[in-house]
Amino acid sequence: MKRRIASTLAILFAWLALPAAGAPSSGPHRMALPAPALRLDGDSLEVPMESWQGRSVVQVTINGRGPFPFVLDTGAGGSVITKAFADSLRLPVEGEAQVGSPLGGKPLPAKIVRIERLAIGKTLEVSFSCVATEMPMPGPQTLWGVLSANQLPGLLVTWDFAHRRIGFQRGSLPAPDGRQVFSYETDLLPTVPIEIAGRRLRVHVDTGSARGLMLPAAMRDSLPLAGPPVEGRVARTVDREVTVLDARLAGKVVLAGHEFTGLELELNPAARTGNVGSRMLKDFEVTLDAQQRLIRLRPVGAP
Repeated sequence: MKRRIASTLAILFAWLALPAAGAPSSGPHRMALPAPALRLDGDSLEVPMESWQGRSVVQVTINGRGPFPFVLDTGAGGSVITKAFADSLRLPVEGEAQVGSPLGGKPLPAKIVRIERLAIGKTLEVSFSCVATEMPMPGPQTLWGVLSANQLPGLLVTWDFAHRRIGFQRGSLPAPDGRQVFSYETDLLPTVPIEIAGRRLRVHVDTGSARGLMLPAAMRDSLPLAGPPVEGRVARTVDREVTVLDARLAGKVVLAGHEFTGLELELNPAARTGNVGSRMLKDFEVTLDAQQRLIRLRPVGAP
């Protein structure tokens, strides 16, 4: 039987870049790119939230051309576009990089390119550097990319799943309260606490993932499962394929005060941390404050 193969944006685009060949390095690390330049006319902007395979998508123009679909992703450390996209736009190349997965494996070569004017709606423009590489998965169109919400400091970015809107607003989130607003100061990407059958751990919040709850397979024996896990899809990253296990939790899951019961989850043998994707996030309004390294998960209907 042919196995189902699906790529996971959470794994692919939480990318790590290494120095170009020949540069000394003690291991993978995130490459420091120049800070993006932002311009928002007015105090806020709302645009439609489109969907591609369950992932949140916004339409953008680049240097006056487009529109093009971009996945707007909290699970991406940096923005990424396809090599064919960069070539078609003749984007200037600023340097070389290597792109890999946090799960390890052999990194792939990539280019650092410059986008002078990416526009969302009529009032938001961003100028930034990103990585152009061969994507291991098809996108919503031939020319597409992933825009890291972590590269929009100074703006509140809100995913309103209930109304299918994405908002950009000046301002900042209130201080962490341990209920809806959480700090991820010590983590590379946004994380929040989750309680699984009374056990607390932190998981990544990933609007670029179409899945629900994913946990490391190493946790399998410590979880209250309703039955033995079964072989599921094959998740593909830039450098490997891994077969995830499907299971159902017998215990209660609590995320930002919202309770889930009988939750289906995936157990990933290569993962080191858990991940919450859009299948669970659709029950929340998600707001990212990248500058303060805060994230808010407000359950739908909550004040």
